[in-house]
Amino acid sequence: MKKIRFIVNTVLLIAATLLFATNVFADADLQAAAASEESNTSEELLQGYFDEVFLENCVIESPKDVPTLKAANRKAAMRRALSSPNQVIYDTIKAGVIKIAEGKASKAVFSVKSSAILEAAGFTASDWQQIMNEKTESKKVSAFRNKFIQQIKIKDIFSALLVDLPYELYWFDKGYEYPEDEAAAFVPIVNTSFKRHDDQKFYFENSDTIDIYMQVAEEYRIDREEDVSYGQLGVTPMYLYTDIKKTVIPKRAAENAAKEQREQVGKTDLDKLTAYRDYICNSVDYYKDTVIDDSTPYGNVWQMIWVFDEDVKTNVVCEGYAKAFQYLCDMSSFSDPCVRSILVSGYIPPAGAHMWNIVTMENGKNYLVDLTNTDNKPNRNELFLRGGIKKTLSELQCKKGVWGYRVNKASSGTLDYSYDQETIDTYNTSELLLADTYYSDNTVHAESVSITGAKTIYAGDKLELSAEVLPSDT
Repeated sequence: MKKIRFIVNTVLLIAATLLFATNVFADADLQAAAASEESNTSEELLQGYFDEVFLENCVIESPKDVPTLKAANRKAAMRRALSSPNQVIYDTIKAGVIKIAEGKASKAVFSVKSSAILEAAGFTASDWQQIMNEKTESKKVSAFRNKFIQQIKIKDIFSALLVDLPYELYWFDKGYEYPEDEAAAFVPIVNTSFKRHDDQKFYFENSDTIDIYMQVAEEYRIDREEDVSYGQLGVTPMYLYTDIKKTVIPKRAAENAAKEQREQVGKTDLDKLTAYRDYICNSVDYYKDTVIDDSTPYGNVWQMIWVFDEDVKTNVVCEGYAKAFQYLCDMSSFSDPCVRSILVSGYIPPAGAHMWNIVTMENGKNYLVDLTNTDNKPNRNELFLRGGIKKTLSELQCKKGVWGYRVNKASSGTLDYSYDQETIDTYNTSELLLADTYYSDNTVHAESVSITGAKTIYAGDKLELSAEVLPSDT
């Protein structure tokens, strides 16, 4: 198992929401924010995109669920700082980026009409006509072309899109090295708006376009190279097509996760946790297709996206099980403030590295939830809300770790768990201590409610009613 700890960056997202919504910080701060977004990994950006789609489809059960995380409250803050011509380019690219993120388009080349840019820049039809009548590379044409090109601020557009649409750009290769200090993302084909005659002279056609190219990240691309020549740069190769089979998954998965969360709204805390367990175990099996080792590329096998994609062919390892359960818990409201889940990692014998959850229930005690080793068991409580006996590493069958627990299975036998150093460093010891037995729901549920008190009443009258709930210790 390769570990990239899944932690929803709620605080950072809230801060970004407030800052962008009020648009109060200076250009230097915006550039710093852009640089920060650019440093995010593809996995983090994909998770952010998943969060956005989820929050647009889930049920906000209480104010603590931060509805301000919704994408509409945070986007396009930097667009407002762009000049009108660059807003035209921004809007075209933004629409294309969103379609690719949703799996509705594949080609990462965005064509902007030169005439639209010129109009936004304040050039008149008369200006265009004068230039179009020039069939040679005159000083007038050269001056016009230079003025036209100067209107386009690719780096500013690039920075705005990275800040305003960071998560929709999860498929974009920010690490691609463009020559001559280009904006690491977008290359305008400015010369395409000036056609050559056979005598190599230029003239302008207002029906032409400026094409903006974006390199697709390796994990989302179709493996075919495109020979692209723009200006004098002649960069090759570029990968300009996303694999729709991959990019269509995140949006669909986020919508499915939100649907599951909506269906559990209003249920008891235990019922929610149990429903999430059953949903995950019904959705995936353990990934066994290939041997996983340190050379295996990190991807969806370790993530939770494949848990929610409703594709029986896509499965996950333990990290995917644990992250999916953690996500649903994080995005739910529980009636008791004590109830919560944390994500922990360590080791079990003989498999080795492992990830699971610890859930705190309303009684204040912690219980182990290991859906990986619960899945496909006759008893779904096999390792669900289980307690254990604390042991030192030398007392456990685990060969690595710091300390841990011997946990009784629901059927029979035990399984040893040891925490790794990362988990020990992340949580307080009290958060890792398990109850010494399994969780038992001692809640007394209401069986009946009867209302007494009846008479004919008229406007202005009062009627007192009394309710009796049985059993009395509900």
